[in-house]
Amino acid sequence: MTRPERDYLARDPTWWEERAGAAWIASGLLRRIALFHTVTKPFCVKYWQHGLGWKFELCYEHGVSVDHDALIDHLTHPRWGMALQVKRDFCACKPCDCDGGAERSCWFRLDPGLGHGEVAVHFRRTRVGYRTSDVYERLVAAGAQPAWLEQALPAQHGRTADQTTPTAARPPRAPAVLA
Repeated sequence: MTRPERDYLARDPTWWEERAGAAWIASGLLRRIALFHTVTKPFCVKYWQHGLGWKFELCYEHGVSVDHDALIDHLTHPRWGMALQVKRDFCACKPCDCDGGAERSCWFRLDPGLGHGEVAVHFRRTRVGYRTSDVYERLVAAGAQPAWLEQALPAQHGRTADQTTPTAARPPRAPAVLA
């Protein structure tokens, strides 16, 4: 923080009070983080703090179902979910290739009713032909389970199913013999 920012916050504690009042949102999301890859199958989940709230981006391979309603329902379930009001800002995930397989997106906001601290969730399905081979290789190298990879990146998994062993774990190749 710059000196003017620190001075401002020292004079006006409102931001600190609002931040403390919204801490339950981060805690609740952290306790439910497994839902982001078990209820739905994105190959990548990115998140960051935005002011007093959070933003999530879930990326799906083209052809994988973007079941945003199931994830939102689990996050906001009346009994074990978070007390958040759902607002659908934009949804264009119709299951057709009438647009040549263009990228599709849906945006939701989960509002805690505090006037701050909302959670924005962006569901993004990649366009046809989007290159996921690098992502797939990084996930394999990190130890991702083949069954999950088959669900999250089925097109890539089908192409490289015989190459799912990380390079370091593969047997060494025989040296080439030069004649």
